[in-house]
Amino acid sequence: MTMTSKLPVSVLIPAKNEEENLPACLASVARADE
Repeated sequence: MTMTSKLPVSVLIPAKNEEENLPACLASVARADE
């Protein structure tokens, strides 16, 4: 595997009563592949 290969990952986000923080959390996860 080369350094430029990307592996698919799954992310689990355990959350309860986190409606206010969830959008920022999801945005952070979406940026993680950069």
